[in-house]
Amino acid sequence: MKKTTLFFSLFLIAIFFNACSKELSLETTGLGGSAKGTLTDSAGNCKNIIVKGGYVVGQSVGDSNYALVNVKFTAQGKYKITSDTVNGLWFVDSGFATQTGALLVKVRAKGKPILPQKSDFVLTLNGSVCTFSLSSANPGANNDYFPNTFGSSWTYRFVPPLQTPPNWFTTTVLTNTYRIDTLTYFEFQQVDSMNNKSSYYFAKDGKGNYYAYSTIEFDYTTVLDSIVPVAKSYVSYPFMKESANVGENWTVSQPGTSWYKGQSGTSQAVFTVIQKGTPYVAGGTTYSDVIAMKREIQFKASGSTTGFAKIAEGTAYYARGTGLVDQVFPRSGGTTQAITLKTATIK
Repeated sequence: MKKTTLFFSLFLIAIFFNACSKELSLETTGLGGSAKGTLTDSAGNCKNIIVKGGYVVGQSVGDSNYALVNVKFTAQGKYKITSDTVNGLWFVDSGFATQTGALLVKVRAKGKPILPQKSDFVLTLNGSVCTFSLSSANPGANNDYFPNTFGSSWTYRFVPPLQTPPNWFTTTVLTNTYRIDTLTYFEFQQVDSMNNKSSYYFAKDGKGNYYAYSTIEFDYTTVLDSIVPVAKSYVSYPFMKESANVGENWTVSQPGTSWYKGQSGTSQAVFTVIQKGTPYVAGGTTYSDVIAMKREIQFKASGSTTGFAKIAEGTAYYARGTGLVDQVFPRSGGTTQAITLKTATIK
């Protein structure tokens, strides 16, 4: 009888102790409690949030859609990272932090985009807040790297600002189309802050190749003094190829006679793929799927025996579903001049 009573007493004590232990773990740190952590560093700054996956209007997001977020955990336990809901999308992740320190957390996207637009999200964890942006696109043709639907527009700004205006311009797709070399070119009209207007012409063949009908110079930026005859200075050429691998390049010759710094000669552009399908941040927005194309302008003076020499180079960044988001030109002293996307409206 004494043995039975003793056994029963020990059993009750064990149950009581176990219950107290569970309650204690829920109220303190450890895997059963709440984790402590922050989205910012010791200076209160947010680290870059990388958004993965494509976001297409009317299509539910899947496993490939998420944000990679830097979190600094100071105590183990349960955590939950959430965002607000914008344009039919939100981000959320919950789980256990099994260790402290800096960790990269995958915060999954939920929902489906309603409109083709740039959306800004606020991410929170334990009262700490960071923001990030993403762009959603219409399905079909405009989910490539260079949308060209009528009415679509992009506003760019110069970074840093130019010493004299203009400091921004807007490019809009007009209804005008032109058939050149079996391709249908769309007219893109540029209007700057001084109300100066220019037209540019772009096409795509539906096979992942993108074309310009222009001189070989950069989009919205000129390098050569002039090209003669002017009437024959335009050429149809590919400026981007989705199938090209990183490091692959091709050369486009400029028709006519090129003039540069008072000298006549010939010029050409060499296009090189330097980035493909990777994230890129432009104007504070992270674009998850970007192709970067370096364009090098080369010039050879008439009578020269030394061949072509580089006179300028720049890198253009094209984001899936958005188009051109940045152009960066190196300058002396290690600085750069950029033409960066501010806003985009894809129809």
